[in-house]
Amino acid sequence: MSRTSKLSLPLESHHWKKRITCQAFSNVLSEGVNNFYTLNVLFPPEFSDDQPDQVQVIEDETATLPVKVSANPDEITCEWIFQGEKLVKERDPRYHFDDWTLEIVNVSRRDGGDYIIECSNAEGNNRTKLKLDVQCEELKTNSDTSA
Repeated sequence: MSRTSKLSLPLESHHWKKRITCQAFSNVLSEGVNNFYTLNVLFPPEFSDDQPDQVQVIEDETATLPVKVSANPDEITCEWIFQGEKLVKERDPRYHFDDWTLEIVNVSRRDGGDYIIECSNAEGNNRTKLKLDVQCEELKTNSDTSA
């Protein structure tokens, strides 16, 4: 005798790489069998709960704007957008990209504001915003002496 069973689950990204077990037992044979499956859930880029939404930096220093993103498939492309324009290192040599993290060397007040990071893979795209707060050195010095 043969039996077939079907399991339907509403899968989400947090199920990715989880293991499920299929177990069957035969009373006639007094034996059981197990089979393990690793779930391969496809999903568009998702930003981590600990993805910062603001970074502070002192003027003339280096700002690091991190990206904490996951997706499956993990062939992700990300673009940084500031004031409606895509950031490319050829346009400004102060921009450095390490994976998807953006570093801006010698930050000026003009660099302050909202940066959009847009990531995509074969399953779709997602975006988030990160505010760069550029603090002036003289303000920091004044606040240090008044404390």
